[in-house]
Parts: sequence; C-alpha cells; structure tokens
Amino acid sequence: MFDFVDLREITWAAFCLGSIWLVAFVGGAIPLAWRIYSGHSSKNIAFDAIMEYMNMLSAGVFLAGALLHMLPEANEAAESTIPDASLLAGRPVAFMIASAVFVAMAAVDYITGAHSHVEDNGLCSLHIVEDKELSDVESQASDAESSIPVAESVRPDYGEQQPPVDQPDDRPPAYPHTHSEHALMTCTEAGCQVDHCPYPARPHRHSPKARASMGPLRACLIPLFLLSALSFHSIVAGFGLGVLPYGSTARMSWVAIFAHKGLEAMALVASIVLHGAGVGVVAAVTVAYACITPLGYLLGAATHKLVEGAAKDAVVFVGVSLSAGTFLYVGLIELLAHTMHRDGHAAVGHRVGHMLSMALGVAAMTGLLFLEADE
Repeated sequence: MFDFVDLREITWAAFCLGSIWLVAFVGGAIPLAWRIYSGHSSKNIAFDAIMEYMNMLSAGVFLAGALLHMLPEANEAAESTIPDASLLAGRPVAFMIASAVFVAMAAVDYITGAHSHVEDNGLCSLHIVEDKELSDVESQASDAESSIPVAESVRPDYGEQQPPVDQPDDRPPAYPHTHSEHALMTCTEAGCQVDHCPYPARPHRHSPKARASMGPLRACLIPLFLLSALSFHSIVAGFGLGVLPYGSTARMSWVAIFAHKGLEAMALVASIVLHGAGVGVVAAVTVAYACITPLGYLLGAATHKLVEGAAKDAVVFVGVSLSAGTFLYVGLIELLAHTMHRDGHAAVGHRVGHMLSMALGVAAMTGLLFLEADE
C-alpha cells in the first residue's frame, strides 16, 4: 500500500500537524480558561515568571536553528539549483532572502504595532484574582502596598505640588500609562478605579470590564487585527516546515516552532482577553490561531509535491530561507530583546538563569547537528 519512505513522511506530517495545532490550542486555552474562571476565582495566579525563562529557551532554539541548520542548508541548495550563468550564482541567496523577510517582519511589526501591543497587554499582565470586578492586580488586590493609604506626613518632599492636569474628553489616556510624582492626573477611561495619587508613580492596566464598555466594535476589531498581524510569520514558518523532507532540518524546524507556538498563542489570547472580548470571540481566535501554522504546513507540503525537478529544489531553499528569516526575527526581536529589556534590572540570579535557558536552547539545536550522520 505504502512504501517505507512514504509511510514515514505521512506519519511525520500527521505528527507535525497534530502536535503544532495542539500546543497552540492549549496555549490559547489557558487565557480562555482564565476568562471563564475569573468570575469564580479565589486565587492569585501570575504567569509571567515562567514565561520569561521559556522565552529565552525559545530564543536560543530559534537563533541556533536558523544559523546552524536552516541557512547553511538553504544556501547549499541554492548553489546547486541556481544556474552558473545567473546573476545570483555564487552569492548567498538564502541569506539575502532571510534578510528581506527580517526587514519585512520588522516593517509589519513597527507599522502595525501588533507585537508590541501584545507584549504590553499580554500574558505578563494576566492574573487570576479574587476580586470579580477588577483584574488590574498591579494597582489593586495583588499589590497590598497600593491598597494602603499613605499619610501626607510620611510622603517624601517633592516640592510644591502642581495643579491637576486636565485631559480633554476626546483624548483617550495612554495605555498602559504612568502618572507623574509631581502631578495629580485623573484617568478618564470608563470603569477605571485606580487611585491616581501623585506618589509613587505606578503603571496600571484596565480591567476587561472597563475595556468592554468602550463598545462591541472595538472588542471585535482588535482580535481580528492582532490575529492577522501575528499570523504572518506563523504561516511562513509552517510553509518552510512543509517543504522540507523528513530529516534533521525538518526535526529542528519542528522543535523551534513547537517550543514557541504555545507561548505565542498564550500571549495573543491574553491580550484579547484583557481588551474585554467575550468568551465566543476568544474561543474563535484560539481555534483560528491554532490552525495558522498547520495551514502553512499544508501549503508548503502541497507545493513541494506539485513541482518537479529543479523547481522542487528551488521551492525547498526559498521556503527554508523564508522560514529562517522569521526565526531570526522572532528569536532576536520578539524573544531575546524583549526579555533583556523587560528584565534588565532583575536580580543577577534571574538574569543568569535566563541566559542559561537560552544556552540550553542553543545546545539542543547544536546536538541535532550530530543526528545528520544517521540520515
């Protein structure tokens, strides 16, 4: 019925599709469960600490995967595919393609602001708290210090207090925002219950209930916008995995995608939850995002099967180069740079632990190089 090679490829494809979909769905289901459970909770759960270590582990996996596996193999395939008379002959075409993808992803991220929006309002802001009405744990239930009134006599002398700063009704406050130690500012966002004392300066985020009061149109458009913007590199990474035949590079690509996909889905869905989206919208986004990378895989696998000869080799090296560009961007910008910026003032032990996590990811990808002898 099937020869051994075909059966192995079919099994590998089913494994990739099922595992990537499942880890993305489970990752997105955690904030969804919080959305349903938050009204009945008596616990206080924060997810950000473990996520920073997982981000650094994933950063090492992505960077080493692109630099040690994908780009060398793609460039070798390009050299054997591109005719000698071509203008591109002898040039690092795979690196050129990956660089173009890196710039394209940076442009999409910077212009739309989608990734930074998810980082500001995503998993690191998500808590389960006892108070049904407030999820703003930074300024309410989870911060005992902020709930204790501070007597005027014990406040440090910052000089003469400035008068309150009026905000026009048509100007929404910055999100997230802090308030100056020298100015008493009143937040005009509906549902905000934060006591904006002039001291100390403290960032805060608004509850899903407050965000839902801004209207159902925004609650639907924001999830659609974030889903579309964040799906670009997911479908490209899936395409790059789909065009690869079973081997060490394919296994490496799967490890990198699998290591990050659940965390990415958690951050995306958490951001949508904190904007007050309903359970139905959150569930739809969770299922849709879980299907993005498998869809890219199916497109890549179908393209690889439909083309023949030199065109098949070209599809492989172009697809792998595209995927390598996304890996470099995700590893450098979304994971490594974000974690270093966010936790740059953390305790030395935490920073050392973060770097060891990244080194572990690099070591894992380096170890996969030695599996090539078994191919």
